[in-house]
Amino acid sequence: MPSVRAKFKFLLLTLASATAMASAAYAQTPILDYTFDGNGTNTGSAGSSGNLTLQGTATYSSPGLDGGSALSDDGSKNNYAGGGSSVFSGGGTLDSFTITAWVNEAAVQTNDYSPIFTDGTSAIGDSNFSLTIQNGNKLGATVNGNPDHELTSNTSSLLSTANEWVFVAFTYNGTVSSGNTQFYVGTTSSTAAAIGALLPNGNAGNTSAGSYTYSGGQTAVYEFNGNPLEVGGNQGNASLNGLVDDVEVFASTTDSSGALSLAQIDAVQAAGVPEPQVLGLMVGGLGLLAFVLNRRRLAFRQS
Repeated sequence: MPSVRAKFKFLLLTLASATAMASAAYAQTPILDYTFDGNGTNTGSAGSSGNLTLQGTATYSSPGLDGGSALSDDGSKNNYAGGGSSVFSGGGTLDSFTITAWVNEAAVQTNDYSPIFTDGTSAIGDSNFSLTIQNGNKLGATVNGNPDHELTSNTSSLLSTANEWVFVAFTYNGTVSSGNTQFYVGTTSSTAAAIGALLPNGNAGNTSAGSYTYSGGQTAVYEFNGNPLEVGGNQGNASLNGLVDDVEVFASTTDSSGALSLAQIDAVQAAGVPEPQVLGLMVGGLGLLAFVLNRRRLAFRQS
């Protein structure tokens, strides 16, 4: 029978292995990373060129997702965190990208849409890219600012409850000619899962895979032209009524690595909240340690 010391060593190795696997899955470095802990500083690889400032009556509100603060909007126009126009300056293309964010709606969405993240101009249809929450408990996205290629997710019950944190993500892989977009939704207690997509006007997309291929020249690349970044709303449109936190953007100009895999997205999501499996191991470890200490204390008393 293994000794207590051997069991404890095995537990430590298990904890180290779980931590290493999570770290490996989250190996991709974001170019934009906003925690909104009292500021709009970008901690991603794009540096200060991606910094955002509050616009209108947008504020930083506590507590946020991780106990710090979050970006807070009231649903009215022209309230958001904006700036960072030099991140994509000079024109060019992204072969792939992923947008992830946590949102907490004060009320279930009733507007046609409320922006989560946009890289574009004052109108959603003019945005190079946009990720939105739409009426009917859906997500929406545009690529290259073409409203004819606006993508809408199927209904998700996870988007139908107010005052709860919901994890959302959208991936775009311009290096392939099919299945190059994905929506994901999760919560603080359930890992992200792909949800189906619909074409404009409710036409059915590839709902089983949760993906749809953009056509009409939209599959190859995502174009960027130095437009301002806007989170939680944008100029001229209603803001999201609630909180936005931990917004991250991953991208590549050369390959598909900017479109994160489900395992990588799960790792991004887990980084925002305690990972249940890891917590279980930690609790088990503390329990074993307490058991060992208790046995030693009893043995000392009996000696």
